Amino acid sequence: MMCKKIVRKIQLALVFLPLLFATGCAETEIEKMNREFDEFVAEYEQKVIPLQEKYNNAAYEAAASGDEAEYQRATEFRIMLGKIHSNKENFAKLKRIKDSKLITDSLLSRELDIIYNLYLPNQIDETTLVDIITLDNEVKRKFNTFRPKIGDIRF
Repeated sequence: MMCKKIVRKIQLALVFLPLLFATGCAETEIEKMNREFDEFVAEYEQKVIPLQEKYNNAAYEAAASGDEAEYQRATEFRIMLGKIHSNKENFAKLKRIKDSKLITDSLLSRELDIIYNLYLPNQIDETTLVDIITLDNEVKRKFNTFRPKIGDIRF
């Protein structure tokens, strides 16, 4: 009788051991994907945050002063940001992480969505990207520096 109980416990252990192992592997994949995304974000932030700050300052100065040189600086910084976001390898990595659906933390998932959506519209030819950014900043310059003329008075 005692021997049957031991055999039964061993049988149950053999049935549930693979399930425990499979669950452990799934958590490992989640942890691996979270670590890979964390590393991507750290590298991304090191490149983008300083450029974004420079672009924001240049765009502010351009809008406040109307100075052509400031608009040119803002355009150059925005082109640099666009080139970072047009990187095909990084976009493929983001897409793979997003498609895996292994990022389960809501904050990381939201961060992934935001970064993915920053990369998505920039997956075009670099020349076209530069043309779009240049034209966009030219429109902003014309809008911000427009002064209507009524009679002989320019406002």
